[in-house]
Amino acid sequence: MIGLTLLFAFLSVSTGCHGQSVKRSAGEFSFMVHSKTIDGIPLGYLDEGEGDTLLIFVHGLGSNKMAWSKNMVGLREKYRCIAIDLPGYQDSGFGQGVHDLIFYRNILSSFIQSFEGVKILIGHSMGGQIAIMTSYAFPELIHRLVLVAPAGFEQFSEEASQIMKNIYQAQMVCNMTEEQIESSILLNFYQFPEDARFMIQDRIALTQEQMFIKYCDMIVQNIAGMLNNPVASILPDISIPVLILFGESDQLIPNPYFNPHLTVKDVGEYGHEALPNSQLKWIENGGHILQWERSKEVNLAILSYLKQ
Repeated sequence: MIGLTLLFAFLSVSTGCHGQSVKRSAGEFSFMVHSKTIDGIPLGYLDEGEGDTLLIFVHGLGSNKMAWSKNMVGLREKYRCIAIDLPGYQDSGFGQGVHDLIFYRNILSSFIQSFEGVKILIGHSMGGQIAIMTSYAFPELIHRLVLVAPAGFEQFSEEASQIMKNIYQAQMVCNMTEEQIESSILLNFYQFPEDARFMIQDRIALTQEQMFIKYCDMIVQNIAGMLNNPVASILPDISIPVLILFGESDQLIPNPYFNPHLTVKDVGEYGHEALPNSQLKWIENGGHILQWERSKEVNLAILSYLKQ
């Protein structure tokens, strides 16, 4: 099986099943969880700070809203910060049908419309790909876009895409051992910070949840959705300002098995050149979960960008 350990890293960050919790913690950070029902689906989200400018954070594959904790704390003094759990993740319910990126795009657009103010959409990894799709389909909703190690810039051949879809089956996701879970999460960091240990612990705990099998099936649908909805062709049509952030030491982008001829800088430069109104910033010693590992640098980059 091709590079299975590395492919597990797509499932990298801890999650939990949705429920009635009113408070969530990540490391030293704790937040009250709010809920809003969109299209019949209860969506959990964090809502910190005040103001007419809203920073709306969208997590990546296998992640959740808590991955933005350091950014929420660092930016809430100047902006209202909202971090959503996509349907099926942590404090959000599952929707009906396939949980692909078009489904997430539509739910996210309705969620965004429920708030008043100037909206800055910030997406990480799969969340970046969803943010791109949302900005393209609903350009009137988004004023600016921030992409943190976004998926979607990197392109795959039809053969590679099919291989990945064949590999990823729900039972395989469910059968990951604790060692595989930990290894996959470590790959997301240049230097694993101990305050990210909760990501490993929460992901292992998820295996005991009642809805875990449904969650595994959803992850497979997410992966297929990423592969089935390439965004390269729509990038030139996104005219709003875009900030692109990549870690120089990202080990997940590009995929070394299917795109061994590419570097992360190749992928970043491609997206920057394709987006007509974009800025690209590289962050030293940053891995894939850039917003946690290099939160200060990410926050400063966002603040500088929004002041322009």
